[in-house]
Amino acid sequence: MDHEAISLELLREDNAALEKKMAEVVQQNERMAKRQEELEEQAKLLREQNQTLQQRSQDDKGASVALEVKKQVSMQKSHLKAENDQLRQDKESLEKNVLHLRQDLERLYKRFKDQKSAPPQQAPPTKDVERDAEFTQLLDHQRAWEDQQHIVQDLIRQCKEKLGSNHQHLQKRRRVMHETLSEQQQLLNDMIEHFKSEFSERRDFERMEAELVKELENKEANAALSIALDNATARNLQLEDEINKGRTYVVSLQEELAREKAVRPEVESLAQTAMDEKDTLIASLRAELDAAQVPQINVEEYDMQIQQLRDRVAAKEQYLLAQKEGTLVVLKQQADERLAREAAETEYQMQIQLLESTVADLQTQLATSDEKVAALELQVNQSQTNLAASTRLINELEALRGATDAQVVSLEAQVVDFKKSMAAAEQAAHELREARDEAVARLATCVDAHRSQEEAFTTKMQVLHEKLAEKETKNAMPPPTCLTAPLDADTSRELQDFFVAYYDCAETKYKSARKQHEDADARLDTVRRTVEDVLPLVEHGRGRAALAEMLQQLRN
Repeated sequence: MDHEAISLELLREDNAALEKKMAEVVQQNERMAKRQEELEEQAKLLREQNQTLQQRSQDDKGASVALEVKKQVSMQKSHLKAENDQLRQDKESLEKNVLHLRQDLERLYKRFKDQKSAPPQQAPPTKDVERDAEFTQLLDHQRAWEDQQHIVQDLIRQCKEKLGSNHQHLQKRRRVMHETLSEQQQLLNDMIEHFKSEFSERRDFERMEAELVKELENKEANAALSIALDNATARNLQLEDEINKGRTYVVSLQEELAREKAVRPEVESLAQTAMDEKDTLIASLRAELDAAQVPQINVEEYDMQIQQLRDRVAAKEQYLLAQKEGTLVVLKQQADERLAREAAETEYQMQIQLLESTVADLQTQLATSDEKVAALELQVNQSQTNLAASTRLINELEALRGATDAQVVSLEAQVVDFKKSMAAAEQAAHELREARDEAVARLATCVDAHRSQEEAFTTKMQVLHEKLAEKETKNAMPPPTCLTAPLDADTSRELQDFFVAYYDCAETKYKSARKQHEDADARLDTVRRTVEDVLPLVEHGRGRAALAEMLQQLRN
């Protein structure tokens, strides 16, 4: 009895721990449900903000505003994705906890079955007639108890069959519901793929539009560059004219210098001729003087001739000196002018080299500009081609709009059918819950009756034990080592624990079915809200990007 009491206490502790775990799981499920509601409210607010931002982006044609809106939407998407991942992880942990609890229940049930399947101990034979009579009475009570156990097992079997039939019908309904949900999911996936393709095409069109704007800006920049190039060309022509003028002036200076160089030998030869004539005249005069000394001539006439010759020589010397001084001044002036011309020529050569390097740089820039203009012309042609393709794409999208409207109408009809099937499933679940409640009530009644019988039987067994103890005391015989009372008590306790475990299992199945039903309702509400959000956008013909984003969120 002590061992059985200890086992019972351990089982109670295990049951208490399992109940505590189940309570924690229920609380965690409630928290997750609240978190899911908060996320749905946030998603609704985000949809409203998205619609507002899209309207604002349509009104405002600035590219920066649209880029900021896309950034905010992408940040909100990443935030929602992180929260969904966290919820998914919480869900997986809850599923693991439920699996562990199920394993614990199976372990307890296996322990109960092992205790039930343990072979009973055999009582040693006795020769006392009264004890045989009492044992016979106890065996009769045991047979009656076994008959009652058979009745209870029959009732349990009937309940299981009824629950099994209801479960089969529920499986059929679930299969039909699952097929309907599969069709709805397939249609929804098709619609999501369609709008994803439309969204990608729209994004390509926006990209091509941005490229076209960029190409137009490049074209304007090329026009400005062409104007600058024309100005540089005009400046280059002016510089070339100035260079030609400088070259002409340098050539004229070189010609004057050459003429001066050609005249200089003539002047020097004239000066040398004058000096030679002077020397010749002086020599002739001296020769005449020497010849005049021989004959006797008139001294006065001689002096007069000498004075005339001296005057002529002085005049000739003055003339030659003046001629020489004029020639030196002219030569000095010519030398100064030549030095100035050489300095000016050097400066002009430096200016010519600088202008030539500037012209080379301008020619290089002109060649680069020509290449850029050619590349921009190619880009403009490509942009025109892309613009034509974008125009065709817009026409195709407008043509697909009618097909999208038809798909939305068919989706609404399918949602109505889905609501009808969900109502039928809910009615079937309600009927199943009523049948389960009736079966539980009947089982509870049977358990109460068996408990009362067990208490009466326990009382009788205690009285019999007391009588046996008195007789054993009187007869001084060893007490029997085995009676059927502990076995019956274990069987009753095992039956009671089995019913408790069975009810817990049934309750777990009911909660699982209820959770699936709630998930289906939540999914239906999500589809309905999505359709309600989609219809105004499709009717007004705007917000295709928002529509694709909503469908992507719904798919996630």
